[in-house]
Amino acid sequence: MGEPMDRSRRSFSNQFNQFIDAFPTLEDVLFEYVVHEYGHPQTDGHGDTGRRRFNFRQRGGLLVCENPRCYRGGYELDHEVFSMLRDGVTEKEVALACPGDEGTPKARRGRPCGCSVKGKLTLVSKKTPTA
Repeated sequence: MGEPMDRSRRSFSNQFNQFIDAFPTLEDVLFEYVVHEYGHPQTDGHGDTGRRRFNFRQRGGLLVCENPRCYRGGYELDHEVFSMLRDGVTEKEVALACPGDEGTPKARRGRPCGCSVKGKLTLVSKKTPTA
């Protein structure tokens, strides 16, 4: 298994409490997506691309790359959420390439990771109590 990018020095990492602090108006953020390898959708061996679901509240803002040889990769979905909030959008189609590489854990860089994700981000707002 590869190793995701180090986000320990960033304001929003993979912790539940930081989700609440970073997105106080949101209940959750959902991402329904398909993984692509070198531009082609990954299949399950039977031709099904298998849409996947990711929710921020449980897993944080970084979607880990599924390439087992990928180091320093992953998809920083929280950046997309910040731009959606700024633009007043609740749904957005996104396509992101993994910035990782197929090197070694000790930072020797290899060829670029060939994975990417395409899917739809959906913001789930907190319900306001009625008076």
